[in-house]
Amino acid sequence: MQLWNTRYRSLMDAVEAVRGATAPNPPVGALIWGREGQTLTVAAHQQAGGPHAEILALQQCRNQGLWDEMEGIALTLEPCNHHGRTPPCTEALLESPIRKLAYLFRDPAPHATPLRGSQRLEIEGFEVRRIERTEMDSHLHFEHWLALAPFFKPPWITLKTVRRHEGSATTMIPPEGLKTFASSSSLVLAHQLRKRADAVITGSGTVLADEPLFTVRYINDHAIVPSLKKRVLVVLDRRQRVSKKYRQQAQARGWIWAESRTWDEALVELKARGVCEALVEAGPELSQFVLDENKWDLHVDIEVPELIGVPRELRHELSRDMQRDVVQVRLSEEAFNVYRNS
Repeated sequence: MQLWNTRYRSLMDAVEAVRGATAPNPPVGALIWGREGQTLTVAAHQQAGGPHAEILALQQCRNQGLWDEMEGIALTLEPCNHHGRTPPCTEALLESPIRKLAYLFRDPAPHATPLRGSQRLEIEGFEVRRIERTEMDSHLHFEHWLALAPFFKPPWITLKTVRRHEGSATTMIPPEGLKTFASSSSLVLAHQLRKRADAVITGSGTVLADEPLFTVRYINDHAIVPSLKKRVLVVLDRRQRVSKKYRQQAQARGWIWAESRTWDEALVELKARGVCEALVEAGPELSQFVLDENKWDLHVDIEVPELIGVPRELRHELSRDMQRDVVQVRLSEEAFNVYRNS
């Protein structure tokens, strides 16, 4: 178990760095080990149209003079065995000295059958092993699945809510004059969610109240070719209240504008554009609708406690540095069933 935990922790670091940059491809990681079991190199797929993780790892070993030292490769997703934008990774692996394959999850894409990549390599004499949940840390196994989840169940809907306490009540509405009331660490989390999303869904009320940018600011965004990564901004605007000026400003910031009257229309739009993960950042009404109607797959709820003992007029000035938000993350029942069957 320790061996696979060590290898897949290294892979998790590589995968996290590219989450949100690879759509419509999954953020796959590859680790090549040597004849003594030592890690030779780690790589991750960077963006659609570019080399897959397996190819990058093979190239790195060749460039570092480690080609003849290679024994096996560990992947987060089984290798492809079809021609797409790039040739099958199985061909490159067969042409290498590698003869051992370990992987976590089967490729969910329809074109992965009838002969899967793992099956092809096994037929060709590879020692193939699928790493099960019981063979590694369960939390690490789940984190790897979560990184791939939008490709098992697109469009994957992540709902982010932020609530604050006011006495015995809670509210999602910021105090007057403020756009947020979350702590600095919660803001970083919110922007991590934005970074990995292919789309943001919001309501017209949020736009009219705040004119939000929805850009990634508290962390560095993906440094990739802009033409290959443009996020979609979906505004649910049944009464067409959002101004033309706001739309033009959003487009100038690089957003693909998509206005919808209903949630179902928005989902059709997301599927048509090949969106894998969409982040819902909205006000109380739309957020509650998504919760009540079970339209979400992952719910990230940030609860901001009331600062007891701090004068009310100072609370919102001090809160970001003093407060300790409570973050709860939960998976929908439908999404959990997808995980169990992956």
